[in-house]
Amino acid sequence: MTYVGEHPILDYKERFHRRWAHSGETLAKMRANAKRRSEEAAAAWPPKRILLAIRKQFQAVRSGEPYHFDVELVTAARRRFGSWDDGHSPSRADL
Repeated sequence: MTYVGEHPILDYKERFHRRWAHSGETLAKMRANAKRRSEEAAAAWPPKRILLAIRKQFQAVRSGEPYHFDVELVTAARRRFGSWDDGHSPSRADL
């Protein structure tokens, strides 16, 4: 179905140079969904699992084996430790 006549949303987006236009209700749902996904990701990657995966990755790199950095691992390390570098720093060896 195509909208016929002036379209208030398209006019709004053009007037205010917006790429997207969402209602407050839609934005609230999007925020809640993003928060839920973030919490689920954090639960799936506890600190010990992240550190073990990082150590395994570095052992593969050092031994010359082919390797592939897992985007989910990098994201989890950044989320949990603040950065990838902080996730594999020697100070984290005791966790």
